[in-house]
Amino acid sequence: MEKKRSLGVTIFAWLFIIGGIMGLLRFGSGLLGLGSCPKVSPESGEGLPTGICPLVSRDFNFYLNYYWSKFSPLIGLIGGIFLLKLKQWARKLILLLSCLSLVMAVVGFKTYNKQRDTFDDMMSKSMQTVYEQQRQEIIEKYKPEHQEEALKQHSKTMEVMQRAPGVFYKIFYSMTICFMLWNVCVIFFFTRPKVKEQFRETGDGELGTELGTFPKGPP
Repeated sequence: MEKKRSLGVTIFAWLFIIGGIMGLLRFGSGLLGLGSCPKVSPESGEGLPTGICPLVSRDFNFYLNYYWSKFSPLIGLIGGIFLLKLKQWARKLILLLSCLSLVMAVVGFKTYNKQRDTFDDMMSKSMQTVYEQQRQEIIEKYKPEHQEEALKQHSKTMEVMQRAPGVFYKIFYSMTICFMLWNVCVIFFFTRPKVKEQFRETGDGELGTELGTFPKGPP
């Protein structure tokens, strides 16, 4: 008898497939490559990347999160494909992936928190240097009657830039919480009895029913 797949299983399976493909494409494009996040010096701020890169040092947690972000999309893609086929091992693989993802989210959360002060300090030094350089350029290039207005506009721009790290952290915390809730939902859904029943493999009892009653041994 052909097993029936519920709508919920189908939706989750396709979400994992789509997410896995997007993750692999991101991996191929190198957007999370090690080269995009160079080592920096906490004392001088040298090597500070031009983009937002809060992981300012490469400790064990950094590499753990880095390689997990590379392999987890592939695991999700494989699991999603075979969820559509209602394979029991795929359900267990997705549960394992979600449990490990929760652990990695906590590890990443602690890593970001641990290095936030260092990153903020370096960003502050870097922006102050840029501010002084641009201020000097305005003084040199603008006529005296226009300097005051140009300097005011420049100061306002720098004030907005100084608030950027705080906005970034709020976005990061929100995304982390949503990611954790997603994995909790996956674990809850695929451990429900009605869902587990869809993945039940043909056991001895069902095989015996299809092929006839197996002969019993001597009493």
